[in-house]
Amino acid sequence: MQKGLTQVLFAMMLFALPALVSAEPAVWDGYAKRLELLRYVEYWQEPAGAVPLDSVRQLPEREWQSNGKDSVSLGYGDEVYWFRVNVRNPGAATAPLLLEIGYPVLDHIEVYLLQDGELVKRQLLGDKQPFYQRPIYHRNFLVPLSLSRDDELSIYLRVDTTSSMQVPLTLWDQDAFYVAEQARSLFEGIYYGIVLVMILYNLFVYMAVGERSFLHYVGYISAMPLFLASCMALLPVSLARGHLVERPGDYCVP
Repeated sequence: MQKGLTQVLFAMMLFALPALVSAEPAVWDGYAKRLELLRYVEYWQEPAGAVPLDSVRQLPEREWQSNGKDSVSLGYGDEVYWFRVNVRNPGAATAPLLLEIGYPVLDHIEVYLLQDGELVKRQLLGDKQPFYQRPIYHRNFLVPLSLSRDDELSIYLRVDTTSSMQVPLTLWDQDAFYVAEQARSLFEGIYYGIVLVMILYNLFVYMAVGERSFLHYVGYISAMPLFLASCMALLPVSLARGHLVERPGDYCVP
């Protein structure tokens, strides 16, 4: 009997331990070019009704759920989630960084940056927000920030979306981000260029021989890149840059 009670108490302690210990801060290495933050993220599901930042900061540690994984995916639903992560810079120099939220179909994102307990920046993002309000024109959500020597930055995010609740967070060195983005854009340009050649070739064949199966094939191979461009927010961002659409989310497939 006593042995069984001991096992139950031990199991309860193991279950409660993650809630009693806050996640350790992510450390920005001065030689690093990027830092995946998901393993350091904690999240909390907001009850009915909006909760202000001050109340969220005063929540007991047991209310926060540590992620501890390489991804955050909380499925579909009407729930609103708060996410938080701390980043520390033990290096010898100030680091100009970019916080990337790499899921472009999130509807509403509120980003709060706190340093020494003081709010230093608040940014509204999301594909339902006007594109021109973004601090950096990009398909993903980017927040520029600066992390001074021996400073620790607290990042809070409130996310409300009708799409899948996925919140990939990456901290980038600014120069490294633009270099990686050039390589990614080159690869995507090659892919869409090949698809365009296939579309034009089969369209010319259809016009030459009049076989309707070629026209059906043109429609098929046109649909897939358009779908991918929508999911990756390439199409709405291109339209927004051309001032043809104000809110990219109106043209995104969640």
